[in-house]
Amino acid sequence: MTTHTWINNKHYLNGVPKWDNVEIDEIEVVQIQQQLSSVSEQIANKRNGLLVLTNQRKQLVNIAYKKGISAINIGKLLSITRQSVYELIDNQEEE
Repeated sequence: MTTHTWINNKHYLNGVPKWDNVEIDEIEVVQIQQQLSSVSEQIANKRNGLLVLTNQRKQLVNIAYKKGISAINIGKLLSITRQSVYELIDNQEEE
């Protein structure tokens, strides 16, 4: 969760000055380290979430195709090409 704070007309993001409004000399090394750690953690969380959603999509595409929904219709629903649908089906069958 991201916390925005304003103190003396300065914008803080998760307790650290927002970088686009701050002079480099004003930033403490420990603040940079904390922000790098926070960003790294957020990226890892988003990657894990993306992996879960990607696997769920593969499973749903496979089920939909087995239930008789055409690759063209699945592709339209997902805004991907028919070929991409077949790649998802092939990848699911290989796992």
